[in-house]
Amino acid sequence: MKNANVNRSPGQGGSTGAFSSLPTMRLSVSRKRRNRLRMVKWLAVAMGMMFLLSLLGLGAWFLLHGDVAEAESLPESTEVVMGKDSYRIEDLSEKDRLRLSRRLQQRNQFLQQEMKKWSPQEEYIVIDTSHNRLFLKKGEEVVREAVCSTGSGRILADPRKKRRWIFDTPRGEFQVQGKVKNPVWRKPDWAFIEEGEPVPKNETDRFESGTLGDYGLAFGNGFFIHGTLYTRLLGRSVTHGCVRLGDEDLKFLFQRTNVGTRIYIY
Repeated sequence: MKNANVNRSPGQGGSTGAFSSLPTMRLSVSRKRRNRLRMVKWLAVAMGMMFLLSLLGLGAWFLLHGDVAEAESLPESTEVVMGKDSYRIEDLSEKDRLRLSRRLQQRNQFLQQEMKKWSPQEEYIVIDTSHNRLFLKKGEEVVREAVCSTGSGRILADPRKKRRWIFDTPRGEFQVQGKVKNPVWRKPDWAFIEEGEPVPKNETDRFESGTLGDYGLAFGNGFFIHGTLYTRLLGRSVTHGCVRLGDEDLKFLFQRTNVGTRIYIY
């Protein structure tokens, strides 16, 4: 009943009672405000902790998996297949990973030994037509590396007789079939057509000396490893299919190889 005059207006004689209740009202409001502030503070602290934990977790992930660019390029899973068995790296313990690593190393060594059995132990020639490089090798050792020129891949057509030639260096495994000093070139039909000249009827008009260098190594179907007058073009794909070498490299190759020496062209 003492609080009956709290809501009275001053004109009704309740002014004293109304003002005497203000401290109680302010106290209850301040408590509510404090409670709300505490809740806001706790929420802010909780959100801050969650944000911090997420940063720590992200940082730890990057430490394990590298930076963002590398992480994006990583596959979702890594699977290793050995024979009939397959393993997911993510599912293996550290101990099992070490065992698998040893097995892979042993398998790699075994395969390398098997490859050595199949690779020739004597000297052989390797020609890389993409980069115009010739290698004389013995086993895995490179005895000599040389800049060469290989086929241009150009197509020449003879509209009169409906013929065409593709000037490619053949790919595959070959052998040195013959060795010639001071080779003489017998010009085929395409050589005259390319120059806009009539194909000669006299066979002796086909022969030309001095254009193939000092040495020639025949490896079948009219293809040779030979010299060139156009040394400035070595390293380019400009030939009609033969392999051109500079004078010193050609002489070295001629002296080191024999009939039967294997040639691998790719």
